[in-house]
Amino acid sequence: DRPVIEDLLQHHFDLVAKGDLAWLHELKEIGCTCEEIANLLLDEKNDTPWIFPGRPNVLDSHMLPDFHQPACVHEGGYAINTQPRLTAPEHGTDIDSSNYSQPFKGNDFKQNIAEYCGLAGVYPVSRATEDWNGAVTFAGTNHAQAFVTYKLGVDGEDSPDDILFRCLEALKSFCRVASHLQKQGQCCNSFTLLQDVESEVVVELCRIDFRLAWQLLNLMVEFGLKTRQFRKLDQCMSISAAVISIICGPQELGFIHTHDLAPENVLHACALACQCLSVSLYLYTSAHTGYIYPSFLRYPLKELTLFGSRDVDGLEAAIRISLRQLTCMGEMTGDSVMVFHQSPTQDLALASKARFDLLASPEDIVDTWGNSRFIANPNVPYGKSLYGIEIRGGLILPTRNSNELHPETATSLLDKYPQAPVPRTFHWSCITEIPGAMTQTFRTDAKIIVGATTINNSCPIDNIQNRLLACSDRLTNQLGPRKSHWEKRERQYGAQGGQYLVIQFNSTSIKQPGVTLKDYRLNQMSRESEIYLSFLEEAWGLQVSFCTGIARRVSLRKLLSDVMPAFVEAKVPVNLDWEALKKDHAIIEAFSKGNLRSWFNGLQRELQAAVVDIVCQTLEALRDTGIDPTGEKFVIALASRDKPLSCFTIPCKNENLWAKILKDSEHCATFAYVTGTCLETEEVKCRGLRQPPWLNSSTLLDTTVCQHLSESEVSVSMTTSWNLQNGVAYLIGKPALKARVRRGGALQHPRLVVSKSTIPTSFL
Repeated sequence: DRPVIEDLLQHHFDLVAKGDLAWLHELKEIGCTCEEIANLLLDEKNDTPWIFPGRPNVLDSHMLPDFHQPACVHEGGYAINTQPRLTAPEHGTDIDSSNYSQPFKGNDFKQNIAEYCGLAGVYPVSRATEDWNGAVTFAGTNHAQAFVTYKLGVDGEDSPDDILFRCLEALKSFCRVASHLQKQGQCCNSFTLLQDVESEVVVELCRIDFRLAWQLLNLMVEFGLKTRQFRKLDQCMSISAAVISIICGPQELGFIHTHDLAPENVLHACALACQCLSVSLYLYTSAHTGYIYPSFLRYPLKELTLFGSRDVDGLEAAIRISLRQLTCMGEMTGDSVMVFHQSPTQDLALASKARFDLLASPEDIVDTWGNSRFIANPNVPYGKSLYGIEIRGGLILPTRNSNELHPETATSLLDKYPQAPVPRTFHWSCITEIPGAMTQTFRTDAKIIVGATTINNSCPIDNIQNRLLACSDRLTNQLGPRKSHWEKRERQYGAQGGQYLVIQFNSTSIKQPGVTLKDYRLNQMSRESEIYLSFLEEAWGLQVSFCTGIARRVSLRKLLSDVMPAFVEAKVPVNLDWEALKKDHAIIEAFSKGNLRSWFNGLQRELQAAVVDIVCQTLEALRDTGIDPTGEKFVIALASRDKPLSCFTIPCKNENLWAKILKDSEHCATFAYVTGTCLETEEVKCRGLRQPPWLNSSTLLDTTVCQHLSESEVSVSMTTSWNLQNGVAYLIGKPALKARVRRGGALQHPRLVVSKSTIPTSFL
């Protein structure tokens, strides 16, 4: 009983919060009320998969069916200026570079998308499920499977008006999300999804125009206004079938009975279309990778099944979404992808272990995974003659025998597209250099197969004997390590600008989760031969004093002034451009004092290129500093001329536990190095030694902190100030660290004492 538990917590909290529930004290310390704690405990006890964040904020709904972002892949992009440059938001390129200062919109942006898309249009607005827009049931370990229907009543209690209302609510939310994405520069007039081609070797990336959703919404509104006349039934069925055919294939529409125009069947088709649109748009914002894991679910979903407005039974009337692994493109995405299919007999366990090639157009590949460039023939109109696609640190190129397909692939595609030309085969790889002359060309709008599974029956190799030989042969290498190849490849394209036209697109963000701010910026700077002033002025540098071990945040510009000499002068011979920059143009002083724009513009073109290379190489050398991938070690570059690539590693435990807050994320970047500057505080002073031993400990960080605010809280914060309150605890990150404030007394500034939070992760 919720009131009883709340009353116990209210009057006997210390008796309840002990033993296995001692962590409840932390919830109270961070400001949770007894009512909120009671809800958390009951939800966990009932093993509910839901988190109840309340009703989402209102988003504007002005979706534009014919909208395109400036210089998008559909409109031709823009030719790259290979001249190295310094850019800043106020003096950038013709493209609106203000977006570059915030490539990630943060958790609130993703949360808004999840809340409005819901789970196929169903969102837990409250604990009263009868108020929801549909019903969701779960199955499997940790609720890893979900089943969605817009039918809430039993024994036919749902009227056509009820189903229509739920479809309209889902579709209106879809349009709000689409409008939001357009305003944030995330999409144009369409989006993509992945669907099964009913093949054991291929999945297809398909495009859906927003106009279909816009037309369906208008038709259903008219249908609702004229319910008794049912005058729009055939058109509603036609548009719904068009959506579902993109998702399942035109040959798989029998299960929705398109010729049956009874209101119940038409609304079922509309419900399926609305559910598919909601799920696919949500997946599009995550580049279709990884589990379905919206902010209102406690556990990630591995599989989702859509039932329209029918009962949750009989898979023959359902559409499923589940994980698939891609072949070479899987290395590019770094994760499995979510794929739609309408196959009641397919073995999902086997399908999840298989690897699939990707059938897609170059335009849709760029739109979905972004950060791409076309290598094109400069003498041919846009879209007619491409040589390759540069994407995610690799190249998509035609295979040597690009017209040969795996027999089963050819059969599947012929069945689905009997009138279409057979797609050519391509391969994505992390190549270390551009292949010789690229002669095979292709179009931006023609489907290609990336993965290119072929069989060479004439190969003489003995597979078994070859594997045995490889196991013992001293010529084999360990798997895992590989050279960095990004910079060499990027520079060569610029050098070949006369032979190849390099076309870039105004895509300023990455949909796929898991890409850190550090990786995004370093790759962007290397790819575009540009130094972004706003990034260099941000305090992502971290000095650690060799003498005291105290750490402090500094700008990347300051970091570069300290470490550039060590990295550049450690090479033999020393770059002549560096000598000129140091002696004649005072590069170290320029980076130390600022005003880089006027200094950079005063350099000759060759020296400007040298500055860009030096900055990119230096920051690239520091990429792996900060918190290592395990989250257990704090890596600090020594950055000396004698050992420029050496580092110290400090375990993130005990007094060094605080360092975990430096972990790279989409909001935080850390480039850490040792400094000879003696940093002191009121409590930690210089050791007074000419050659002090390395402490291998850093117990204090001098930095600033800000309060995390949701979008709904931002407007309130504009009129109120926020200060760290003495004795109050705050949570940082997830899994959480607890930071308790100490201030007053001899402390000039507030101190955050960091410790591990004992709150179970499922409650965060």
